[in-house]
Amino acid sequence: DGPGGAPGEEGAARVISGDRDGPGYASWLAAHLGADPAGELVGGADAGTFLIGFTSGTTGLPRAFRRSRASWRASLPRSCAVFDVDHRGRTLAPGPLAHGLGLYALAEVLHTGSAFATLPWYDVTAVADLLAAGEVTRLVVVPTMLRGLTRRLAELDAAHPEVATVVSSGSKLDAETLRRTRSHLPGAHVREYYGASELGFVTVRHTPPHAAPADAPD
Repeated sequence: DGPGGAPGEEGAARVISGDRDGPGYASWLAAHLGADPAGELVGGADAGTFLIGFTSGTTGLPRAFRRSRASWRASLPRSCAVFDVDHRGRTLAPGPLAHGLGLYALAEVLHTGSAFATLPWYDVTAVADLLAAGEVTRLVVVPTMLRGLTRRLAELDAAHPEVATVVSSGSKLDAETLRRTRSHLPGAHVREYYGASELGFVTVRHTPPHAAPADAPD
């Protein structure tokens, strides 16, 4: 269980801990997989298919693609370095895990042994409440989510300097959303990236908290 309510409570956060040495993980395994889960939790072969999906269809008909386990395994150490993910962090990805952005954020957390929180559906008030609990250090969102969240934080006149990283993908952040992010998440290093589920990461734009306003996107 975690901030926002008890497990199963409507609107409550689902928190998954990647701390494989912690008692929470051990008790979860015992409850769901029995006393000897090692035989059931066997890593798949690198060449095996991990993910099957479809492209967005932005430039034509959506096309099916598959990603191997090896491709994701190879990318995780690199992306964790770029997006500042380590075992001490607490990631909130309030979007659907069926979307590549949220799924990959969860994979990064499991790779580093840190903590992860999500929501049954996106709710800006619930996200603001989770931030108010002071337990989130990394936020993974799309621009529309960040736009609504920063408006809500402005209404609340709330600031959360403990959030050290904001990862945004899907489209370019507009200047006003970035301005509100810097105001209400003043300690956050904003990382905007372009990528695709079938390609992986292509490019990343960094806006550290001390960047001058002129360095912000137009």
